[in-house]
Amino acid sequence: VENMQVLYGIDAGGDSTSVNQFVSADRVTNWGKVLSVRIALLATSIDTISPPPPVRNFYLLDAPPIAPDDGLARQIFTTTIQLKNI
Repeated sequence: VENMQVLYGIDAGGDSTSVNQFVSADRVTNWGKVLSVRIALLATSIDTISPPPPVRNFYLLDAPPIAPDDGLARQIFTTTIQLKNI
């Protein structure tokens, strides 16, 4: 795993039943209002591949784009997990 980003789904509307926005940990003002977690991983191959993949930007949630040019294969995996024990 080359990069990992996490955002927290918060109830900004006050009804405690639905997520209104996803924010980074430094923007969570009340952890009791966190209803879900969104995780994104950028996985990278160990060895270079031939022919090399085209250079492109990889976007993980709200992080700045990553634009590697090193011949490694990459794949983004994203999931959202609801917190049921709140």
